[in-house]
Amino acid sequence: MRIYTKTGDKGQTSLFDGQRVMKNHLRVECYGILDHLNVLIGKIRVLNKHVFEDSVLNNLQNRIFVISSELATEDDSKFPTSFKKTHVNDVDYLESLIDSFSESLPPLTNFVLPGGNDLSVACHEARVICRASERVLVELINEFDITNLDTVLKYLNRFSDLCFVMSRVSVVKQNGTELIWESK
Repeated sequence: MRIYTKTGDKGQTSLFDGQRVMKNHLRVECYGILDHLNVLIGKIRVLNKHVFEDSVLNNLQNRIFVISSELATEDDSKFPTSFKKTHVNDVDYLESLIDSFSESLPPLTNFVLPGGNDLSVACHEARVICRASERVLVELINEFDITNLDTVLKYLNRFSDLCFVMSRVSVVKQNGTELIWESK
């Protein structure tokens, strides 16, 4: 099987439901950013030295794939029934992770600069990319008056919060020092 299809040579691609759109369509832009986020979670998995359970990171990567599928399916009736759409329980799961991870952290009294160690920086990279996906998703929801992606938006908002907390946890668990922003 060849990896190239030549069907995108004129700037179009297919959504998951078969609809053809331009490659700069907001749906494609958003799930493209999520693809970048998924790569960064993969990087976090590689850099992870027993700081986070791999099953947690695996869950995050798989959920991002499902969200990308939701974004790539304009016609809900064509969304695969074998996929579990993003649900409020997924948001609750992220909140429970944030709460659990936060228990081991000192109180936050200053802005934290990205740094400390490679794992922390990768978590910050994921946070920034997740925020970029949120911005495009808001634009998509507003421009096309889409209401079925509200839970996805909540999930991504928590996801970026989780990445921030994970960046702090990685510094603390690896006996590093958080870089504190000093206004001058």
